[in-house]
Amino acid sequence: MTKKRGFMDGYKTRPGERGDVSQWRASFRQRMSTDEARAEVKDEKPWDILHVPHGTSWDDIRRAYRKACLQWHPDVCQDPRAELMMKKINAAYTLLEDEYGR
Repeated sequence: MTKKRGFMDGYKTRPGERGDVSQWRASFRQRMSTDEARAEVKDEKPWDILHVPHGTSWDDIRRAYRKACLQWHPDVCQDPRAELMMKKINAAYTLLEDEYGR
């Protein structure tokens, strides 16, 4: 069984520096590719998962993503569907990030 990469694996920093955004994004994409995100979302629209209208600005999508994460995070929400919802939320965000060129 192969071990899954950690969230921050591949995020290289030097002592005293925080790295840059492109390194963080590359590390995040290694964790869930666009193809994996499409498989997770299936027939649903990413906008519907995040409860935002189609054509929403990127800042509003980010806010909706953070709000959904706070609502459905398994450490906060005791609902048994929380883990599945977090996967869908992350997949929707990945697809929208790819569409908006972020």
